[in-house]
Parts: sequence; structure tokens; C-alpha cells
Amino acid sequence: MRTAAMVLVFGLGSAVALAQDNAFPTEIDGFRFDQPSRAMQRACTAQNGTWEPGGCTLGTGTPDVRFVSFPDLCRRNTVCRVSQGYYESLPADDRAGWMSKFAAMRTELQTRFGSQAVPRAGRRECAEQVLQGNGSCVFDNQGAGVQFAFTAGAGEVLLSLSYNSMRHSPSITRTWASAAAVEQDRNTHEAPTPH
Repeated sequence: MRTAAMVLVFGLGSAVALAQDNAFPTEIDGFRFDQPSRAMQRACTAQNGTWEPGGCTLGTGTPDVRFVSFPDLCRRNTVCRVSQGYYESLPADDRAGWMSKFAAMRTELQTRFGSQAVPRAGRRECAEQVLQGNGSCVFDNQGAGVQFAFTAGAGEVLLSLSYNSMRHSPSITRTWASAAAVEQDRNTHEAPTPH
């Protein structure tokens, strides 16, 4: 069932109506949920991506749009989760830029799905700081990170901000978990880990 509503967003003196869609998408970055694993490389190249084992580099080449998409498999060897990793899209020391990008992605998910960010992983006080726009707990504690969950129909979207000590840079990961992934996680009592 597809649920939709209208949300008014106010900015610069005008209101803009945006469609709010609580339904989980059927595909992300060309990877269709429930598609067999053998079709993943083809889905990547059909999006003009570069396939490497386990991931697909997509984007126009401009730093802010280029990202890596990681399809994950569940039972029946089909795609049930797609993680979009935004790496090196900003200079590592541009804390304000990384926080702005994270806040924009969080706002987009809240606007689209109508749900609030629920802290899922990381220290609660750090999660609260990140929601207030202060990411120093992530940037200063290299290897630390926070993750927030958004309900999306029968699925969920996980938004993570972390510091990748191997790359010496922050990263943002958005993971789309289908209903099958959510059910599998519930049954195994394991939360998915971002790439």
C-alpha cells in the first residue's frame, strides 16, 4: 500500500508543498530489491557505473555526486539492502561542509518519509550533538560514528556519519533496508553494519 501526504516547507518567505511518500522504493541506484545476485553487475553498468566486487561506483565525476553503492544479499541470494557511501566528496577537514551535507540528507529523509531520526548506533550524547549540528564527537574520536533510522513503509533507511580512519576522512552512508532485510535483521537480532 502506498501512503502519501503533503508537507509544507517554509523558506525565504515562501511555502513549497512537497509530496511525502512513506512507501519504500522498489529500487535504489538501479539495484532492484529482490533481484538475483547475478544481475548486480549488469544493473551497475546500466547506470554507467564501474563494478568492483561488492560495489558500484556511480556519479558524474563531480566530487559531490560521486558515491559507491553496495548491494547486500539476503535469503534466496537476492538484493535486500543497498548502502550508498559518500566518501571524499568534501575535503576531510571541512567539518561544516560534512555536517551540512549530513543535515541536508537527514532533512530530505524526514521530509520524504515523515519520520524523525531515531538514534540506532553510537553514543546517545554524540547522536544528540550531531542532531544539533555539532559533529566533533565523530570527527575528534576517529573511528566513532552515529547512525539514525527512518521508517520507510515496511522498510527502513539508516543514515550514518562516521570517521574512516583508513581514509582519514569523514563519510556518510545511507542504507536502504527492504522489508525482507528488516525481517531478517529482526530474526537474527543483528543490526546491519554500514560499509
